[in-house]
Amino acid sequence: MLIKMVPFVLGKGAAADQRGDHQAKALHDLEEVLRTALRSWFDKVKAAEDKVATCTAEKDEAQEALDNAGNMIAEQDEEIETKKADLAEATKAEKEAQKALSKATGKRKTSSEDLEAASECAKELEAAKEHTEGLSEDLKASQAAKKTLVAAERDAQKEVAKKAKVVANSQGHLAVEQVGLEKVQSVFASFKALRDRNHKRSPRKSLVKSDVEDPGTPTGARSPGGSFLDKVASTILGFPKPEPTEDN
Repeated sequence: MLIKMVPFVLGKGAAADQRGDHQAKALHDLEEVLRTALRSWFDKVKAAEDKVATCTAEKDEAQEALDNAGNMIAEQDEEIETKKADLAEATKAEKEAQKALSKATGKRKTSSEDLEAASECAKELEAAKEHTEGLSEDLKASQAAKKTLVAAERDAQKEVAKKAKVVANSQGHLAVEQVGLEKVQSVFASFKALRDRNHKRSPRKSLVKSDVEDPGTPTGARSPGGSFLDKVASTILGFPKPEPTEDN
């Protein structure tokens, strides 16, 4: 119904200084519909922008977790290398203690002094073995911790990839909503040009950048002006192309 009445309120013989009361009322109803559509598309774009921002923040958090996992693995590698060096040194000390004990318990080592020295060597060997075993267990624990960190890093990588896909999808949705907003803005700009034209005045002269928005419409996005989208959207709503003038 609104489309069919467009020529009646905006076409030939319906310039701003020619419209009657019935035309003005119908024009007001049409404008309310267009303004409502414009506000709706602004809201859609804003919601899509918020979604992109939220998804991007979540992806950044996932990336930070991945980076932290990588740093923890690097630190764990350093710890493992240190413990390997400590274990190698302790193993060497244990072997030396074993040699000392063997030397202290030789066939000719029978005096009380020799026996006392052999006892001390045995204690040192036992302590060296305990130290080596302790370091070996610590090394195994560090290596097991690294495996856990590597598994966590793989999970973090999967999460980053998942969040990146969500961000891409939300950006695509935003692009679609922005195109819709551009179409509505173009239609509204064309509508204003026809609405505000006077008798024998070309509506093309009214379609300037300042006509895309006015204080009664939301702000924040720019119209494509006389773009292909403008022509398509105007045709869909029944706006004649080219717009009528009082001379044709």
